[in-house]
Amino acid sequence: MRTCVKYAILYPVKNEAELKKNTEDRSGGRKNGGMGTMLANFVAFLIAISYWEVFLYDQINGSLQGFPLWALLFAPAEAMVCAFITGWIRNRIISHIWSTIVMLAVWFFYAAQLVYHRIFGSLFSVSMISIAGNAVTDFRWALLSELKSSVAVLLISLLPVLLFILAMLFLALRSSYNVRSHAAAIVLAAALWAIAALLLPSLGTDDTSAWFAYHSKLIDTDTAASRLGILPNALIETKNLLMGTAQEPEPEPEPNYAAAPDADDTEPMDLDLSPNMLGDVNFRKLAEKANSSSI
Repeated sequence: MRTCVKYAILYPVKNEAELKKNTEDRSGGRKNGGMGTMLANFVAFLIAISYWEVFLYDQINGSLQGFPLWALLFAPAEAMVCAFITGWIRNRIISHIWSTIVMLAVWFFYAAQLVYHRIFGSLFSVSMISIAGNAVTDFRWALLSELKSSVAVLLISLLPVLLFILAMLFLALRSSYNVRSHAAAIVLAAALWAIAALLLPSLGTDDTSAWFAYHSKLIDTDTAASRLGILPNALIETKNLLMGTAQEPEPEPEPNYAAAPDADDTEPMDLDLSPNMLGDVNFRKLAEKANSSSI
């Protein structure tokens, strides 16, 4: 009897321990703190961001000729930031929903840029964020019309999101990873961004280079995005806006009035104000001698 009770008590515990062990083995376990899940999220966001950079460049320019490779060099740092944002929630379903929301947020940025460019012919600058609400209200008719005509293109751009959802459903990965993995993610993101920035001068530092677009505060959004990529340029604009390092246009020089002579310093001129009289001219005799047709 005692053996049966002992078996009944210990057997569920043993099965639960085995189930927990098997689950940890499939998902990377506690040995690496969910590093496998973090790397999987990193790869998913890297593929998605690279796809959207190439896709939007083709949609805006009509071809991939002149595509900025720097957009792909900055993509690993951006993907690692997204991996840092995800993986905080232990509940599997909620964690997957949160990861999908992050992926959709990145997609929404690219989709908004595409629609904005189709309406106004230029990309949206972060410095114009304060008037975004007014633009949506004033041009709502154009926005709705463009959304209707861009449904097919926007659905194609959603392909990475669909693949990401399918991967989360079928891959047996942990829903979260520990703080140490998150710390490694943010350090790697900073290092990858620094490496990409340090490589910029390798292709030149003139006014037409990506290095100039990265460091200039006055270059327009479309030109900078065509050299650095859409998302990298938006992040740089956001940094300049938050840190207040955006350089104001130089004021026009004021006219130099000191070089003009003062009216009081000019020398007076002698003017002859007497009547202009012709003393001995007889206009009556001239009229009698002259031909009437010539008068």
